[in-house]
Order: sequence, then structure tokens, then C-alpha cells
Amino acid sequence: MFAGGTGLWFLSNQRVRVNNMPTLGTNSVGVSVDAETQLTGTMTVVQGDTRGNGM
Repeated sequence: MFAGGTGLWFLSNQRVRVNNMPTLGTNSVGVSVDAETQLTGTMTVVQGDTRGNGM
């Protein structure tokens, strides 16, 4: 979830894929840009999706 900006993930999970797309986890890294101030910063996963379930 991004608050008023955009983001780009450049390091996703390497082994976990859903529909042949890499997933994001706590080790994923990205860069975000705030729409109003144009400030950039790193993005990290701080809260996972509680709807996800694995066996």
C-alpha cells in the first residue's frame, strides 16, 4: 500500500511465485516516490496480506 505516491520493486522473492509472477515478502526491496513532494525513499514490506495461506 502506498500513501499518495508510486513505487517500484526491484528485488522480489526469488522462489515463491503466484501465477508465474514473483511475490513480495519481508526481504523485498523497492523505491517509492511521493506524488506531492517528489521525495524518494526505500519501500519494505511491514505488514503481510492476512488473506494469504500456504500449505
